[in-house]
Amino acid sequence: MIISMTGYGKSIVKESDLIVEAEIKSLNSRYFDLAVKLPRFLSSKEFQVREIVKNNISRGKIQISITVKRETNNSPALFYDTEAIKTAVETLKKIKKISRVKGKVTLDNLLALREMFLGEPELEMENEYPIVEKAIGTAIDEMNKMRMNEGQIG
Repeated sequence: MIISMTGYGKSIVKESDLIVEAEIKSLNSRYFDLAVKLPRFLSSKEFQVREIVKNNISRGKIQISITVKRETNNSPALFYDTEAIKTAVETLKKIKKISRVKGKVTLDNLLALREMFLGEPELEMENEYPIVEKAIGTAIDEMNKMRMNEGQIG
């Protein structure tokens, strides 16, 4: 059976208030080349994500992207770190003083540094990481179905 090297798969898994989306793309390549995009709080699980993909796909230029959201009353929750906001304000004040820039720290100034204090929902790794694995597996299955269908057509 001929299997196409190009494919796409997407999976959205919802369990309680957690929504995990996995998206995977494959392009023709003689070798296995994997790019992984994860939320910061999942960086410790990158090796496991790579292993899941590697165990299911042998060739191709593969890109996988995982997003995780928490849902509260049908609207995504916004996570921010109050202490990091305070630190950002103090840092901006020091920078303004050192550089002799006049004026107050504004919301626009803070929003330029939003990565410092706007965060992503954390996972309870032991209980919720399997939901991420489930989303990855389903996305891989979807991509492999597409690759098989394209292989039969071509």
